[in-house]
Amino acid sequence: MTTTFSVLRKCSRCGKYSNFTKILRESAFASFDLDDRPSDYDRDALQYKVQECPHCGYAADDISFGTTAPDALFESEEYLSYGGIPFLSELAKKFYRLYLVERAVGDVEGAFYAALHGAWASDDALDVAAATKCRRLALEQLEILESRASNPEGWTLTKFDLLRRVRDFDAVVEGAMAFHSDRRYHMNIAALELELAKRGDDACHTYAEVDGYDDEEDEDEGEDEIVDEDFDEDEDCDEDEDFDEDEDCDEGEDRGCYVLFDEDENDETCRRFVDFGEEDEILDGDFDANINWDFDGESVGDFNWDFEDDEDEYEEYDEGDEENDDEELA
Repeated sequence: MTTTFSVLRKCSRCGKYSNFTKILRESAFASFDLDDRPSDYDRDALQYKVQECPHCGYAADDISFGTTAPDALFESEEYLSYGGIPFLSELAKKFYRLYLVERAVGDVEGAFYAALHGAWASDDALDVAAATKCRRLALEQLEILESRASNPEGWTLTKFDLLRRVRDFDAVVEGAMAFHSDRRYHMNIAALELELAKRGDDACHTYAEVDGYDDEEDEDEGEDEIVDEDFDEDEDCDEDEDFDEDEDCDEGEDRGCYVLFDEDENDETCRRFVDFGEEDEILDGDFDANINWDFDGESVGDFNWDFEDDEDEYEEYDEGDEENDDEELA
């Protein structure tokens, strides 16, 4: 499950405002693909991992942050024409531009993931040619990451999968046969890539197919991962001394709200403060449901929701109504 909220962003290049959706929380419930793409349940989150200004075309993880990329890049034919690649996916186009920006500033890992995400977006659009092109661009950056890493095993295994997906089977066979690791699970991944390459299989495969996968699963698999850095999962939910019912959210101050969470472990409801930061204008929220944030430019209200039979319900609380809040927290 992916939890999102909407924000208003000011582009650092052209100064114009646009609406975007950001990820607050992601959950993983099934095996990832061998190139580390999340399971089907969380694939939709990909669209929220890049922002492109609709006014000037600047692409970034967050367009409100500036870049040291030269102005000439954004005026270049490569940037304006998406490298001449006839993408079928609009999302893949955005990731390609992000790749160009990251590459221009020397962020190798950022460029790698932007190209890889472009490949995933192209996969979803059944655009084999564009997916192959993006994976080859990702491989160029991956070679650099692998050469710089003190322990490159993870990068190497990812490289095997990307090479297999672009049908460079000979390179996979050669690399996998020479691969050695003290971790049996890594050896098993290489063995699977070797087997798939030998039979000319360029399809998507998952870690669930690797011998020993069940033993390797993390104990916390399926738990929520907090993505937005302003959200403090460890905040004590039983103490509300920081709660300011008259909190002023005028421009220039942190914007946030207290949200009532239903805790699955102990079946208790507690309140947490979700701070969306100074740069964010809260427009609405989509906590896996059509839950509207009460934002009038001055204050933010409280909401509670629960999940029953896949139907999400919520109840709005009047601000400053401590009596209602205490009843919910009891």
